[in-house]
Amino acid sequence: MHTSSRAAFRSINTTPLAKADFSKNLLEPLGEYKKRGEGKLQFDNKINDNVALIYAYPGLKPKLIDSLADYDGIVLAGTGLGHVSTDPFNVPHVKSVLPEIKALSDSGIPVVMSSQCIYGRVNLNVYTAGRLLQDAGVIGSDADWTPEAAYAKLCWVLGHQKDPKKVAEEMMEPIAGEISSRSRIEEVD
Repeated sequence: MHTSSRAAFRSINTTPLAKADFSKNLLEPLGEYKKRGEGKLQFDNKINDNVALIYAYPGLKPKLIDSLADYDGIVLAGTGLGHVSTDPFNVPHVKSVLPEIKALSDSGIPVVMSSQCIYGRVNLNVYTAGRLLQDAGVIGSDADWTPEAAYAKLCWVLGHQKDPKKVAEEMMEPIAGEISSRSRIEEVD
């Protein structure tokens, strides 16, 4: 959240649930939180860290997206509502990465969209580019996760699940507050 503040790691869309001390394998709950059951909090670190996180930018080359085929999952940090260059209107000199994204998705590699914006939701239904990404199999429309939260969740889901359809379902099911049920309006300084 900030380059030099001691409070740089403030949670987005929620308050912190716990403080973790991985050297001692301890989780310390912070304040009140809604329990999902009566069971004891469990530490589950079964992950697949063969996941890439790529930020979209003008001039992103299809060759870069194509080179991600060695990963088990991809998180794209798109612009605005969650977009990368799809060139739906065949603009000269624009390089679409849509065929490469579709090829990754068709091969069983989950491609997840987040936004580079700190607040707000991915919405792949508003513009043609987003609808094309959904048609290509991109996961994440209506999620308000940060790129880092989407990355961590995809690592965790792939550590527990290999079936692409189930991966897509589990990615969109909130499990730890990474997708909120509704967005709050934040005042911007």
